[in-house]
Amino acid sequence: MSDSGYKFYMQQCTKAGVELDGTLRDLERDFIGLRYAKCVGLNNYGAAKNVYTEKYADSGTLRSYVPDEVYNEAVEVTFTFYFFGDEARRQATFHAFMDYIRTGYHLYWDTARNRKIQFLPPMDAVSPSDEMWYGSMPYFKVDLKLQTIKGWTEQA
Repeated sequence: MSDSGYKFYMQQCTKAGVELDGTLRDLERDFIGLRYAKCVGLNNYGAAKNVYTEKYADSGTLRSYVPDEVYNEAVEVTFTFYFFGDEARRQATFHAFMDYIRTGYHLYWDTARNRKIQFLPPMDAVSPSDEMWYGSMPYFKVDLKLQTIKGWTEQA
């Protein structure tokens, strides 16, 4: 468990978002040495895709169309993780984590915000930082940009 007392989870799922048995991971417990730092974009909403407006010179108001159900563009979220431990541990944990998320669909949720996203495998390059030190403990940082399926988060 992180020092904050919160838990951070990922689980493989189908394209429809149905959780797959046996694939739930508590990120900080199941990937030894991985530490969750932050997630930017988890509370974002994508731009509306099916709401339309038009401006006319002969009117002081917008002409608009708002459907019963509004759809949003998918959003990107960026996670920051740190990998601690000796060289062998850091490398093994990082590669095990990447192997876990590189294929199929996944869900992410945490107990801090109680929001859930479904995301695709990483589409951008993933490059760990150079080795750094926290006291006598070596680590590296990974910023992981992921594309969500929906343009909003759901209650976890």
